[in-house]
Amino acid sequence: MRLLHLLALVLMVLMAAVPSQAFYPRPYRPPYLPDPRPFPRPLPAFGHEFRRH
Repeated sequence: MRLLHLLALVLMVLMAAVPSQAFYPRPYRPPYLPDPRPFPRPLPAFGHEFRRH
């Protein structure tokens, strides 16, 4: 029983450490790299709801 408890705890820590894909709809792009999207960007740009206006 103690082993099962430990296993569940380790699983919880692992799941908390690895970010869920739900929060990362596209891979992270460092700000110094050019935006891979075509130049006339579609409006609204993806992720606009997270940025400050």
